[in-house]
Amino acid sequence: LSLELRELQRREFSPELLTELVSRPEFTEPLRRKLHDLALLQRGYLDWLAQQNLQDADCLPDLAADALRRSTINPSSVLHPPSSLFIHSLWLDGFGELTPQELSLLAALAPCCQKMTLAFCVEDQRPADADSWLSIWSAIAQTRQDCWKKLSAVPGLRLETEIVRRKAGAGRFAENPVLRHLEEH
Repeated sequence: LSLELRELQRREFSPELLTELVSRPEFTEPLRRKLHDLALLQRGYLDWLAQQNLQDADCLPDLAADALRRSTINPSSVLHPPSSLFIHSLWLDGFGELTPQELSLLAALAPCCQKMTLAFCVEDQRPADADSWLSIWSAIAQTRQDCWKKLSAVPGLRLETEIVRRKAGAGRFAENPVLRHLEEH
């Protein structure tokens, strides 16, 4: 149950959203009952946390995003109020998927950054099966698309795509012929 509640928070499924989904006619009755039960359990848990004046670890990204959204920051300004967060450059790399909760935190953090770089390991010429959910590239492509959509909704952000092309004989596998062959093919 703890894992289910954690996943609901990471996917930003609030008790209100779950309750809304219960009324959807395309869902089967057993699924609607399960969603109703999950909404009740999650609401009860969140209410209990509030009554006890507690937060669990799964709420921390939401709390951080809320705090960032409440702050007033102008990254182009040299002078910042002492309480403002200013990050000159942020680099995010080495991920294949970001949850909606993580994307919300990233979008809240973006205005605090003068420059933010998100590195996606994708082919510049997508394989024919890249759109299939069975493709190893589909999750990364979906994450890239979700990031672009979420960040493009942030006022004042300028988004760019830069493709860093593979160079023969360069890179992390240049000295290992077996790994270089695997990486290239």
